[in-house]
Amino acid sequence: MSQCSLPTAEFIKSTFGPKVAVVGSSEVKKLCLNDGLSLVELLKPFSKLNTEFQIRDPTNTPHVIKGLHLSFGDPFKPVESSQVFRKLINDDISSNYQAGNMAITVKGYQVKQSCPWYDVFRELYFQYFQTQEHDSIMHNLACIIFVAAHEEDPIAQFQSLTEEVYKSPIYWVDSVMMCYHVLVQDMTRKPKTPADETMQSLSTMYGPATCHLLNLHERPETASEPPGPNPWRQFAKDRSYRGGEEADNKANLTLLQMAMDDDSDEEGDPLGAKSPEVDPNLGPNPMLTEQKGKHCGENLTIADQAAIRVCINDFVVRGLLPFNERRMRALNEALNTRRGLRGTFFSATKKLFSPGPKPGVSGKVPANPGYLTDSPEILLRRLGDISFLLQHYTMAYSSYHQVKRDFQNDQAYNHYAAALEMTSLSLFMGSGVRREPHPYYDECINVYLNLCKSPLYAMRATLVHCECLISRGYYLSAAAWFIKMANDENDLNSGLLLEQGAHCYVRVDPPSLRKYAFHLVLAGHRYSKVGQRKHALRCYKNAGDIFKGKGWSLAENHIGFTIGKLSYYVRDIDGAYDAYQSLLTYNNDCVHVMHSQILFQKGIQDFVSVVQIYLQSQPPSTTVELPITIVDHNIHLSLFGEKMSGMVKETLVYFDKAKRQGELELEDVAHGLMSEGRICFTFTFTFRF
Repeated sequence: MSQCSLPTAEFIKSTFGPKVAVVGSSEVKKLCLNDGLSLVELLKPFSKLNTEFQIRDPTNTPHVIKGLHLSFGDPFKPVESSQVFRKLINDDISSNYQAGNMAITVKGYQVKQSCPWYDVFRELYFQYFQTQEHDSIMHNLACIIFVAAHEEDPIAQFQSLTEEVYKSPIYWVDSVMMCYHVLVQDMTRKPKTPADETMQSLSTMYGPATCHLLNLHERPETASEPPGPNPWRQFAKDRSYRGGEEADNKANLTLLQMAMDDDSDEEGDPLGAKSPEVDPNLGPNPMLTEQKGKHCGENLTIADQAAIRVCINDFVVRGLLPFNERRMRALNEALNTRRGLRGTFFSATKKLFSPGPKPGVSGKVPANPGYLTDSPEILLRRLGDISFLLQHYTMAYSSYHQVKRDFQNDQAYNHYAAALEMTSLSLFMGSGVRREPHPYYDECINVYLNLCKSPLYAMRATLVHCECLISRGYYLSAAAWFIKMANDENDLNSGLLLEQGAHCYVRVDPPSLRKYAFHLVLAGHRYSKVGQRKHALRCYKNAGDIFKGKGWSLAENHIGFTIGKLSYYVRDIDGAYDAYQSLLTYNNDCVHVMHSQILFQKGIQDFVSVVQIYLQSQPPSTTVELPITIVDHNIHLSLFGEKMSGMVKETLVYFDKAKRQGELELEDVAHGLMSEGRICFTFTFTFRF
């Protein structure tokens, strides 16, 4: 089971943290590109603020914010097809097939619990998820505009970008948007207008609390000075994959198209399935291609890092927190003034004049009603979103819990499911609340699946919900949701979820090893259908260790045959040779005809091919021991004739004469008791030879 690199509370803070739109002029983007970075990547290493901040809620009570995690993004990235995303996630998962060293001992078996490939999938899913209008918690809370000081007219550029942001169809948490203006001065270039004069004009126009001067490349790094840590080196992988800043815009993909596309339409043997076709022009594997040219951020010194960190800190202290503190008070006052009207005249008119369901019509989900920007439901939802983003979970829970009932009454199921999700997270993150948050999340996922018909949001809710369940020890419930979300629409996603569900069965008390192995086989089958053969091989090997020696010969033979074939595909000839040799070794007391067909019709030809390749890598004097089935005529019976050949399919191949004689005597005794009327059942003699 994947262990999140962050605690569950930190994981939720980073996933549902304040979203900040980053907009820059062309000169600022060129300046960042000279350092091998995009504007968003320049700020990402400083998104986590370890400083404690304090605000006052609408009741004037102090509230402390700890571990604020900002999420920077470019709101103007175009939405492309899902093909690039599929290649990215397939390559990253293919490269992360080695499990970590963390393992637990369960009933004598070593079960590895580290799944880095699932962490990669979850991170990419949240990173490229495209939000909709009802999911307001994921909308942008603020905007930072960057303009270079050496441009022709920085003030005019700020005005142009601000107007562009206001006119753009970007989703915002609040109807009132907060913009922060940063003037970037490259110390290696001399601006036409001094930066101090430009800053004075900016402060006069927008206010001193929303303006900042950022100096970069203030002094070159000397040879005697030891090089500092480079926090941008983690972005070298993505840069090599996307091919620079020009191709970086293609990375913002829509998951709304991705999840609905089937990875493979092939039927039949899953081992014969091929990888999903992707455009060969998309670029090489990002995990296998080394970064060429300059490293990301190599021209930025420790002083530049400190300057960027101060800029982000000032943005939070002087701009983001005071602005949203005032907005919380304004929203609370607006709701208080409307509360009396909302509880009397408003509710009565809504019940009287709202269109009800037509008689005789059922099962059809009505369209979500359109709420005005100043409607009480939207104002209450905004208050809950801002409170949650500023970690005031008590007020957020109160707002979400109240507004979800209004959404349910209005049959606005998308809004209702989103309010349920945030109600559960507010309960989980809040302290002093004894209610369990899991029923709200269960209902949220069911509403997304059954009423909203939105499997993408159901998948996102499941990933977060299972993380919360695992953190509190509800492994059985987490396994049930992982397995429920595995469907036939996407084999790669289903394989990842089935594997996580299998690991949850190991952590329950008492552990369920058979369920663990069974779901690993299902996960390996899904992996093999999309060409993830290394992951499929790993799942089958782990499941084979559990089934080995339990007397389940058919399961052992199926797993052994699959391991041999997958090992051959991944060019592990030694592993394929061992798997086929153990498969062909006679070690069962009773082998059915179906087993013989699998053994001889499929296994022999593949085993001969593996042996030929195996001998090429061995010394010339190497000999191979070929296991041959032993035929003992004393315990076998050969049947001839057309009638007999049809009956042998319903009998056993092997017969022990001594055991057979005892069975016939028992049949005679049973027939006698039936004739005397002492037992009542229909008795038929078996075929006697």
